[in-house]
Amino acid sequence: VMVDALVNGHKIISCGNGASGANAQIFVSKLLNRFDPERPALPALALAPDSITLSALAQDNRLTESFSRPFLAIAQTGDVLVVLSASATAPNIIGGEIARLLSERDVLIQIPDHRSYRVHEAQLFTLHCCCALIDTALFGDPDLAY
Repeated sequence: VMVDALVNGHKIISCGNGASGANAQIFVSKLLNRFDPERPALPALALAPDSITLSALAQDNRLTESFSRPFLAIAQTGDVLVVLSASATAPNIIGGEIARLLSERDVLIQIPDHRSYRVHEAQLFTLHCCCALIDTALFGDPDLAY
């Protein structure tokens, strides 16, 4: 799904709370910079609301929209949303508007475990696998170039 979006000129948008949000940003940084071999930047964006936006949303009782509002403002048809969740209880992820925005072409990475550090390790591993698969699909396998 992500490769198809990139091939067709669309972008990958990722989000998550806390350490999941950090993993979303790491994923996007590897798409924008590079994962392993040198390659062109890929269009990607992490939704990470700043403190001013969060306080404005909180003032208006809209914290559950901390990801959905910016997503709706910048996303275009064909973009892929990658949502990372360490639990099914975060109201701005699973129970909030962003969950209703997920389509069959979007990706929810939710790894069940009661130890959040294991969830975040598994998220990062999963995202690294996605990066490797995206790079291989778009640019070939660098190990076969020798």
